[in-house]
Amino acid sequence: MRHILLILLVLAFGGVLRAQSPDEAWLEGTLVSKTDKTPLVNAFVVLRTADGADTPFSALTDEKGYFLLKATTGTYRLAATFVQQTIILRPSLELPAGRLQLGTLPVELTRELEAVVVEGKTPLVRYEGSTLIFGEAAFAKARGGSVLDGLKLIPGLQIEGANKLKLYGISELAVYIDGRPQRMSQDEVIALLQGMSVSEIAQVELIREPGVEYSGVTTPILNIKRKTQADEGVKGFTSLVGTYNQLFSEQLSTRVNLNYGRSRSYVSYTLGNKRYRETTTLSSGVVDDLRVDPRVSHQVGLGTDLTLGKGHSLGAQFLGNYADERLRFS
Repeated sequence: MRHILLILLVLAFGGVLRAQSPDEAWLEGTLVSKTDKTPLVNAFVVLRTADGADTPFSALTDEKGYFLLKATTGTYRLAATFVQQTIILRPSLELPAGRLQLGTLPVELTRELEAVVVEGKTPLVRYEGSTLIFGEAAFAKARGGSVLDGLKLIPGLQIEGANKLKLYGISELAVYIDGRPQRMSQDEVIALLQGMSVSEIAQVELIREPGVEYSGVTTPILNIKRKTQADEGVKGFTSLVGTYNQLFSEQLSTRVNLNYGRSRSYVSYTLGNKRYRETTTLSSGVVDDLRVDPRVSHQVGLGTDLTLGKGHSLGAQFLGNYADERLRFS
């Protein structure tokens, strides 16, 4: 009798599995650049409905451009997003049960350019080990904006709470400029990046696994490399950013660069007027209300760099910050 019950349970369980498996589908493929066949790393691949609506079936490509996603059977559009570009890979894709292999999918990346003289191919992004390197072309859509505007174009990079740089919303980032760590508060780092023009960027390195040369830093590092050949003379840059978190905040940054010969100097000033409100209703029904109204901050920066040779420079930086904050609890 016991053996008969066991057999019946196995047959019933197998029937459930057979009833569920026909709807299960797997889709895999590899995304590469159509021009130079380099893999598209950290591209966001998603299945959409026939009318273009997003579905929860998505995946990120790895360092080889490979993706594997699980979905249900049906007819979809296959799309990918890479460096703020959305590409339709398949306008109509019939996804059967089981595993569907698409192989290598060449992707044509387009950019709107003014009249230029092309001297060589400049990839938007390349992979060196576990480090992603974004070239100057990756920040073309932020032209005329700040370095902070350019960093927002990096896939997976997010600004949390208006002053925290995070990778995929999980890991906090350490910010380096030309290989030097910026030992300052998060507010000061954001103000510094907002005061720099994106035209100063030569490339940005996203170092996800820092080595021993970074003196025990375990969080991912964002290393911003500036152009070694800066235009001589005096150049100014100003930006104004507004945010809203139940209350309106604004931040004004201005910076003047003086480049002459092998020296590069700057003076900057940032005025921040930050207001926000956080309201929490506790389980007892009590409402906890915290309001910062306002937090006024003044930041003055002075810095200079002297190029000594290829890959070597001597620099100094002074940063002064004053803030006056009013908190109200109820």
